[in-house]
Amino acid sequence: MAPQQPPPMQCWISGEPAAACCRFCGRCVAEAYRQNLPFFLAVYVGAEQTTKVIVVKDAVWCGVCRPQPEPIELPELY
Repeated sequence: MAPQQPPPMQCWISGEPAAACCRFCGRCVAEAYRQNLPFFLAVYVGAEQTTKVIVVKDAVWCGVCRPQPEPIELPELY
């Protein structure tokens, strides 16, 4: 007896089969709802104390979540 296949992921918005998952929140979306946003993969200080960023310019975004425009302080982690 062959193992059962799990059901396909469904779009958060329409319930259609999903084509991608949001890089920011993980929601799956159908191709019709897929959008793009830049994603900062890493931030570091380079030569001469210059801040540098590695960016994925067209990361998948669901259009539902709202990535914060500014960093959020978490002093309790230190």
